[in-house]
Amino acid sequence: MSAALTALVVAPLAPLAAGWGTWLVGTLAGARGPDVAIEPAVGSRIAILIPAHDEEASLAALLDSLVDAEGPATFAPVLVIADHCSDRTAEIARAAGAEVLERDSGPRGKPAALRDGLAVLSAGPEHDAVMIVDADCMLEPGVGASLSRGLAAGEQVLQCAYRLAGESDGIAAVSRWAFALKNVVRPRGLARLGAPTQLFGTGMCFTREAIGRVAFRDHLTEDAAMSFELLASGVHPSFCSDAGVVSPEAPDRDAMTAQRERWEGGQAQLVRDLPRHIGAVLRSGRPRALISILDWSAPPLTVGVALWAGTSAVILSLTMAGLVGSAALVAAGATGGLLAAYLAIGLRVAGGPGALGSTLAAAPGYLLWKAGVFRRIHSTRGSAEWRRTPRTGVSTPEDEPS
Repeated sequence: MSAALTALVVAPLAPLAAGWGTWLVGTLAGARGPDVAIEPAVGSRIAILIPAHDEEASLAALLDSLVDAEGPATFAPVLVIADHCSDRTAEIARAAGAEVLERDSGPRGKPAALRDGLAVLSAGPEHDAVMIVDADCMLEPGVGASLSRGLAAGEQVLQCAYRLAGESDGIAAVSRWAFALKNVVRPRGLARLGAPTQLFGTGMCFTREAIGRVAFRDHLTEDAAMSFELLASGVHPSFCSDAGVVSPEAPDRDAMTAQRERWEGGQAQLVRDLPRHIGAVLRSGRPRALISILDWSAPPLTVGVALWAGTSAVILSLTMAGLVGSAALVAAGATGGLLAAYLAIGLRVAGGPGALGSTLAAAPGYLLWKAGVFRRIHSTRGSAEWRRTPRTGVSTPEDEPS
């Protein structure tokens, strides 16, 4: 038996064990619900920035939700960036009392819209912070109090919990529970361990100083790019687990696929820059942020499972042939055990007692669907175009940016 060969075949399991182990630790720490919050004595003045492209079907609901979410905070000004719209987005925003910036020229897309919107806010009335909310979301009651508490405690960047609303079953339900694990349960747990949170693209709140450090570059996953950018500058975003933003689940399989192609394609771009990001975080003198990087940069679950299964099959064959020691089998089993524990605990927290059984039943279809997503990303060399996620009742060309 060769110790060198054993080490070689076990090596692919190391990033999986690190990532899945971090997911499990975060899930265990976040299994308990939000802590009881104390109402802040003083509210903050928070500007609301809403990038919107043809969002007449959802914008009014978001603007209405600001009233109940405000609480001790003051949401003002509220600025809607109507980005190359061909519908009544601007009209609806003005009717609800929001300020409107209409963009009919220049580059399309969320990053460009945010850059122009921030320029308008910087020239306007004083405010303590800026919150960015996607136009298809709604704010939960208590968001204003949660943000005010964080800002009063000296936090520079705050990320609200981000949930999907829906009652679909099958693959859509699995996707919704996975979303809750990534955007609610794990960040809640990591925050309790003192680790920074990743930004989710919506429900993000920045002090005026902190938002000046963000470039809002054109990137498929600009939220993750911003997260690394802030970590490198020494700013660690904090998670607000007691209030959040809610977005409707994708209305159909095509919309789900468009979302995933964008997210996974952007993740592939970030992974290529991972060594540089890790080096920047180490130089920042805040090594606890490495916990967060392990959480954010672990391979997508479908890719990880395929890698684990293939590596385990090779290890089993070599062990039976007497070429590697039994320690390799133990390593493969332990790595798979981390994933099994994460899914068993996490799905129960995110989806309730029946979620694990439902996920197992939907797993074959889910894996086939995800394989198709990755096949399409690979065909574009990992540089998936920005495809707007189709909205319910809204006809949108696929080549228009969100």
